[in-house]
Amino acid sequence: MKKLVATTAVTLALGAGSALAQTNTTDTAPGTAPGSSASAPVPQSEHTFTGNLTLVTDYRFRGISQTFGGSNFWAPAIQGGFDYSHASGFYAGNWNSNVSGNTFPNGSSIEMDFYGGWKKTWDDWGLDLGTIFYYYPNSKYPSGVNQFGEVNSFSNTNNWEIYVGGSWKFVSLKYYYALTDYFGLTQGVIQNWVGANPDTGASPLPPNGGTRGTQYLVASASYEIMPKLTLLGSAGYTWVKNYADLSYFDYKVGVVYDWNSWLLGLALVGTNANKDYWYAVNGEGKVRELGAFNAVLSIGRTF
Repeated sequence: MKKLVATTAVTLALGAGSALAQTNTTDTAPGTAPGSSASAPVPQSEHTFTGNLTLVTDYRFRGISQTFGGSNFWAPAIQGGFDYSHASGFYAGNWNSNVSGNTFPNGSSIEMDFYGGWKKTWDDWGLDLGTIFYYYPNSKYPSGVNQFGEVNSFSNTNNWEIYVGGSWKFVSLKYYYALTDYFGLTQGVIQNWVGANPDTGASPLPPNGGTRGTQYLVASASYEIMPKLTLLGSAGYTWVKNYADLSYFDYKVGVVYDWNSWLLGLALVGTNANKDYWYAVNGEGKVRELGAFNAVLSIGRTF
């Protein structure tokens, strides 16, 4: 297995961990007396449960492919999850996707996200506070090598973040802060796993500590330009703690069409991530630039 750098995680939409809005409907109360002209609204539950399922041609997280795509168009992922929200604004959920074993070695090739928080809106304004844990069962990077060149220690690829977001009408801004080494990128992993892209002849990064405290800031917008057709866009920046060569800008622009409750999407995604380090190599020696510009198609539904 060749070396690489990778990030992961969350979502077809512009952000994960969002509490779903409560449906505002009324109906005739059951048991209304025959002939009565009066009807009472059915009390709405304070609890909302939803599920979602999506198929994408490439799973991109913060612009970086998680399914060995990037410069390759076809790197499909099946994704889905469940969400709970309370009328008070509190929410919790789980979201899952297959990922590449070239990117997340020694594991089950699945990402499982668990998140929770509090979200509320006031007229055109909104606030979202929460935390998210990205879990990759059994996946781990070699982080230590003995004097004989044998791996003698490992670091898992999991990541834990807190976030705060604000919104106004159709635009939003969200900030994430890593409470752990960013997706397992310890100093030992930087030395013994990341390396450098063999196609570019770059030198490996010098060790400079861990990556706990890595930050991500993203601005996004969603605007219905015509009935059932929504224009989406986002721009974000990842600051990787202690490793400026791994920091990068990402962007996305696309459209989503609501076809009988199925959401059909097309997005153009790209980054300026350094291809010397944001790459992956499969068992056949094929190298892929994970942050390369490409199109991503999707089809999904919430139920």
